[in-house]
Amino acid sequence: MQRILYLIIALALLLAACQPEQPEFPTLDDTPLIEWEEALDWLYAGEVTRVIQTHNLDVYLTLEDGRSLRTVEPYIDAIFEEITACGAPCSDIVVATE
Repeated sequence: MQRILYLIIALALLLAACQPEQPEFPTLDDTPLIEWEEALDWLYAGEVTRVIQTHNLDVYLTLEDGRSLRTVEPYIDAIFEEITACGAPCSDIVVATE
């Protein structure tokens, strides 16, 4: 019985060590605000790797070089419509919504 307990603990530790690092959610204080049109330029250029949309229309973009930018979409889900319209350059973008 004790061996099984040790095995379960070892397995739990192994699984915990394999968990991917959780991305940090950017904050308003440290994310530069850009115009919607500039955000679309970054998007269509294929430079965006992650998009986070909040309920108040803020959209956070993570660029390939690791920088984060913030913009305000004109209406809810506008960024998702743009990602779809973008096609291949945007096919691997990780998206999240609040």
